[in-house]
Amino acid sequence: MKEIGKRDFCAGLILFSAYFLIGLPLYASNKLLDYIKIIGSINIFHILLGIAIVCILMVSLKSGNGIKVMKFDLFVIVFVAILIIQVFVGTEKNYSQTILLRDCNFYFFPIMIYVSFRWLFEKYKIDIYTIENFFLSAQAVCAVLNLVMYLTRSWSFWGISSYANGRYGGSYMGAFIFTSGYAVYLLINHIEYFSRTFLYGYLLIGFIGVLLGQSRTLLIFSICSIATALIVSARQTGKKKLNKKKLLILLLSIAFGLFLIVALLSSSAPIVERLSSFSDISSDSSFLIRVGMFERNICLVRQEPFGVGLGYEFGTYDAMGNQWGDMTTAFVDCSYLTIAVKLGVIAMIVYLGLTILPIVIFRKNYRNIRDNLFHYVYLSFLLGLVFSTLLSAQSLNAYASSTIIWILIAYVITYRVKSENMVPIKMKINYKVGK
Repeated sequence: MKEIGKRDFCAGLILFSAYFLIGLPLYASNKLLDYIKIIGSINIFHILLGIAIVCILMVSLKSGNGIKVMKFDLFVIVFVAILIIQVFVGTEKNYSQTILLRDCNFYFFPIMIYVSFRWLFEKYKIDIYTIENFFLSAQAVCAVLNLVMYLTRSWSFWGISSYANGRYGGSYMGAFIFTSGYAVYLLINHIEYFSRTFLYGYLLIGFIGVLLGQSRTLLIFSICSIATALIVSARQTGKKKLNKKKLLILLLSIAFGLFLIVALLSSSAPIVERLSSFSDISSDSSFLIRVGMFERNICLVRQEPFGVGLGYEFGTYDAMGNQWGDMTTAFVDCSYLTIAVKLGVIAMIVYLGLTILPIVIFRKNYRNIRDNLFHYVYLSFLLGLVFSTLLSAQSLNAYASSTIIWILIAYVITYRVKSENMVPIKMKINYKVGK
């Protein structure tokens, strides 16, 4: 990736922006967003990606070849058209211009990532290991910065603050789902893209970040990602039989994991109290708040099936259904419901297609490739999507998760009929690529 960025200015802008969107702990609980913003919600990375897209358009038009549009791209075009319409709807309804621009930032940003990387993958044939290494390297920077910020939280430069009763960190750690299992995959398969010390350190620091954020679902899904990598690795490449050595490692890892879980549950860590609430979910305040918000907003979708427009703010309520004064939020904890309210049911269906179809295509086209990594990437992609779309709105409001998701979507769509481009050149002689 570095070589591509060095010799191609446009590709360099794209890769630089994506790396730091994943690698910087960008969240409202610290000041980093303030340091990179240009005006309002527009930050330096929007500008860099915008310049890259303008360059792509100019080069495409100048070459006379035009812009290659695939069938899947039509979903993106329709979604952008609806976004533009809903900008006018929000303006007509006199929503706050600040909130409207913030929404434009979050909803147009994934499209910028998709367009940029569709062009990049068309121009350069990049294998799946290179992409995963890019994600892991960037997220390792994020995990380390997150820990440094916590340890030096009294330093005013960070402006770090706790939220939701002592939680530290933010949604940027959601990217850990996509990379934690990959780190384990490299370790168990002795693939030396990174040193083993680096990988063990990353997993340790990453889990510390997850525990500081006290996100129950992120912890569970990260463990699932690692378990997926272990299970996939236990299979012999291209065969249904299990590798005995890796099966033993899997069993030992499960035993060690259970020991760590018991130790955690026996400790006084703040997340333990949150995990214990799962035993009686009917009395869990977070669960009740979500249920109440979902019920109210589903009713709103029925009343306004074509959307209420960008710039709309959701009221926040306690577990008893009482609104918390004038407090509002830009999202509810489900990307699809958030989109249904603001953009309408049609936009929600289109967005569902944008996020689900790549998973279907991935499964259909790459299941015969004799490299177990593809099975892990497919499953971790699925885990990440469930976490960031159904159980939260991080596919919209978290730069790190959104960037990874839309890079993977662009990757799958670009190489859907060219799966040989997803295997490293040095490995092609060892793997039979499925057609």
